[in-house]
Amino acid sequence: MEYWEYKRHMIIGIHKNRIIDIRYFNPILQKITLEQLKDAGIPDKEYDHMNLDQHFVVYHMGKYKLRMVFPKPTADVPSPNLISVSLVDINYAS
Repeated sequence: MEYWEYKRHMIIGIHKNRIIDIRYFNPILQKITLEQLKDAGIPDKEYDHMNLDQHFVVYHMGKYKLRMVFPKPTADVPSPNLISVSLVDINYAS
């Protein structure tokens, strides 16, 4: 898998000549907190990444999933701010 920077704040993941992941790192979206996101709607899946200090909140959208990435919540910061938004092809992504 290769990742390419596309324009400002965007990275595209390509595997076998297919776009499978689009990541967006806009500072305006990074003002959203985990609590605000959960108040907006119940996610389809929510989990901590096993190797990174990241917390994923996932919404399924047909053949894609919208993955919101946050730092892992802690006692000091129970509702951290968004790191990035990722639109991922479910046929490739775990």
